[in-house]
Amino acid sequence: IVVGAIFALICVFGERRFLKVKFGKFKAISAVYSGVLGFVMVFTICCAISDGESQGAKLMALGEVLLWISDMILVKTYFGEGMNKKKHVLWNHILYYAAQYLIAVSIASI
Repeated sequence: IVVGAIFALICVFGERRFLKVKFGKFKAISAVYSGVLGFVMVFTICCAISDGESQGAKLMALGEVLLWISDMILVKTYFGEGMNKKKHVLWNHILYYAAQYLIAVSIASI
């Protein structure tokens, strides 16, 4: 939960300084989403580390990391400046669908 809170606080207080974006009226929901996504990502990484034998846990963790990277590109595309280009949209889609695939495969392997 602490990790989720840290991600949410970075979203709220570091939007311009660290992320170089402006959430405007979407700041509250962005903070909640960032907190949940950050928590889930770190939790799945910890699960994959603690259960070194599980291929599914490793795939889930990798999928969550790719989803987080995809969302960071998406944040910069919608709320930042200079990243609303075809290459950024393409990378966002590639990472997003790769993440979804890995998460689905990890669930199927449990």
